Amino acid sequence: MKIKISPQQFKIIKENVIDQDVEDFFSAEKGKFHLLAPIPINRTTASEVIKRILKSENKKYLFGQDIDLNELSLVNRLRFGVYLDELLTETATRGHNFEGFMAGIFDGYLPKDTNYWFDYRIIDGTVEQKFLRSSSESPQLKTYSNFIKQHPEYDGLLEQPNSPENLKEKIKMLNEPEFLTDYYIFSTKKGNTTTGYKIENYVIPKQEMIQILLNPENIKAPKVQGQTALRISYTKLGDIDFTITSPRYKASELNELVKLNEKEQAVLSAFGKHSDHIRPDVIKDITKMLPEFIESLIQAEENYE
Repeated sequence: MKIKISPQQFKIIKENVIDQDVEDFFSAEKGKFHLLAPIPINRTTASEVIKRILKSENKKYLFGQDIDLNELSLVNRLRFGVYLDELLTETATRGHNFEGFMAGIFDGYLPKDTNYWFDYRIIDGTVEQKFLRSSSESPQLKTYSNFIKQHPEYDGLLEQPNSPENLKEKIKMLNEPEFLTDYYIFSTKKGNTTTGYKIENYVIPKQEMIQILLNPENIKAPKVQGQTALRISYTKLGDIDFTITSPRYKASELNELVKLNEKEQAVLSAFGKHSDHIRPDVIKDITKMLPEFIESLIQAEENYE
């Protein structure tokens, strides 16, 4: 059966299939896969795109469980693979954008303001997220800096010895609303773009963080003198709580994805001069449900305003 896509029908397809942040990001040496809608790096947009991808795959990841993104379909493995390669190798805004990745993975709420008192909120509670160069790095707590700006009377209290006189005040400060988030997640990467990444995550709940901060030995000086910042050094960061494994894929998988059989080639030809703008996986899906697709196009054209 021959089909022909009318200009009006192609306009509908273009608006709903093609114009979706499409980008040809695969270079020649990486394979032929073409016109894949990527996951953007921007934290806010990435979070929403990741949520939609996981919903389409019927995946819901629980906070604290190991996650292997190789469980996803090939198309979404490609999307996550390229996204994580860029996210984890870029350093200028990696910290903020990594928050978007984690909020998307755990279906969390991400404030638009990067200086908000928490980085994202998941069903388990509020989170301050830190991406570290290594597990030996002393992370700086954003919640402390933000809180001290509002309550300067507490500034410097944590750095003082645990004398009986100030211990009560320290405990009071640490339990103030919006001083500490429910969880602190410190993340580091292992691996590279060739072998793939494992993201190792260390989780410290609020009550444990309070005990850490009550011990002056765990408090480090700010990176910049005079800052209202607080850095901690804690041996628990040697224990990994959960990992996220980045997806990998073989050249043979890419070739199979872009290779079209005779029927699929016939469907592709129906798009005429626009055929170069249609992804192979989309053509394969259309071919599998060709009668339904043709009927939906006819109905969409009739209802299109």
